Amino acid sequence: EGIVEAAVESEEEGSVEAAVEVSVEVQWKLQWKVQWKLHWEVVEAAVGGVVEAAVGGTVGGSVEAAMEVAVEVTVGGSMEAAVEGTLGSLVEASVEGAMEAAVGSTVEAAVEGTVGGLVEATVEGAMGGLVEATVEGAVEGSVDASVE
Repeated sequence: EGIVEAAVESEEEGSVEAAVEVSVEVQWKLQWKVQWKLHWEVVEAAVGGVVEAAVGGTVGGSVEAAMEVAVEVTVGGSMEAAVEGTLGSLVEASVEGAMEAAVGSTVEAAVEGTVGGLVEATVEGAMGGLVEATVEGAVEGSVDASVE
């Protein structure tokens, strides 16, 4: 809780909520695309009720609850399925960084890498009008399909 609260306090007021909302919208749209491409058994484990609960917590304004669930999904069970289901093919480079942080023993690093740098970079790109370039580079040209 202290880590998340510190992250929220260090950000400009309202920017964290905006970042989470934008991130959730993008992730939901990508998850539905991933869901059709992946095997149903894998998707059910990764994008099932646990991830829905995390998104619900985020949309409801409970950043702490969302983070607890997100960390639980990433650290527990099938690492590949959890990361694929959570982030989809949004940013391959960031997924590698998130996996390294998650596999490590510090939850602080995992939370920092996932909520800090990743969301910040995503929102910066979105608000700066660079979504097309950012997503294109990350998803290898499938920007239209992914975003739509």
